[in-house]
Amino acid sequence: MKITELRKMLESTDVATLKKTVVEVYKLLPANKKLDADDVIASVLSGDGKKVIKVEEKVDYRKLFNEVNRFLENAYNQCYYVPNRVVQKKDRPKWRFLVKRYVKDLEKVPTDSDFYNESVELLIKLYEMMCYACRYYLFSSTDSFQSVGISQSSFYDLIVEKTFAKVFVTEDDITTLIICATTGGLSTWSLHINQVSILLSYLNTEKYLRMAIDKAKEFVETNGDKLRKLDRYSNTSYYLEDAINQLCNLILMAEIKLDEFDDGVKYYLNNVKENDNEIILYCALDTIKFFTDDDDLWVRCYEYGIKYKKIKPRDELKEAYEEILNKKK
Repeated sequence: MKITELRKMLESTDVATLKKTVVEVYKLLPANKKLDADDVIASVLSGDGKKVIKVEEKVDYRKLFNEVNRFLENAYNQCYYVPNRVVQKKDRPKWRFLVKRYVKDLEKVPTDSDFYNESVELLIKLYEMMCYACRYYLFSSTDSFQSVGISQSSFYDLIVEKTFAKVFVTEDDITTLIICATTGGLSTWSLHINQVSILLSYLNTEKYLRMAIDKAKEFVETNGDKLRKLDRYSNTSYYLEDAINQLCNLILMAEIKLDEFDDGVKYYLNNVKENDNEIILYCALDTIKFFTDDDDLWVRCYEYGIKYKKIKPRDELKEAYEEILNKKK
């Protein structure tokens, strides 16, 4: 019921009924809330003021952090999935409520608190754990984000926002955010490119963009070295190739934000892991279309692929190219 509806209802209520209503509502309050209600009732009846300032409960952050770390350890040990003596059977389905409460409590830590940086680290660890749980069984659910009731993109946006609210954003912070955006398990309704897009929206200075490009290129090189030592069709190879492709998406769009389009396209076409150059061009054009509505960038990428890579695009791309040119006439 809304406050306006309640006030309207009380206007036609006699004093005796109103007294009885207040008493019955008071009975329904839990014991820990009755003290707050006592202050409100006393203040209103004494005429001291209609508005009562709500006093926030003090949170024992150290206790909260220890609880979150213990939960993470138990989750990775599959204590919420398989029979064990650490987490009782009746408590195993409650993991989703724990995560929801942890996220809620951790995001409330003030930026000027001595505990702020540690709270951000734990939010990131919870995000990483939920990504892991989308790929491997930690809980009975195969989509941890859906079970908790928070989208993967929303959670990622939260950890990026909290990271950039720090007094100093370090290279390690950017590195962590890149890894979270381009690797790990995915929710049913999410793609890595969604997280990459969110990260790029926060990289609003040349310093951060350069930092992200340099770290992403390091990861592409490192993952490429690992890939060459593996069987082509192994699961690990698949995940490494996907990570490289997502990193290339990040690099391409970061280079475009820096107005270094040719460098970004050249790097993308040379490093994305696909079997055919035409597919790589298609992916590059699709990435540009995802991030921006600028047809000129799309055309420049198309023409770059044809001119320097001698790529023969599919009919669908040829038609899209002609359509854009005709619109400009």
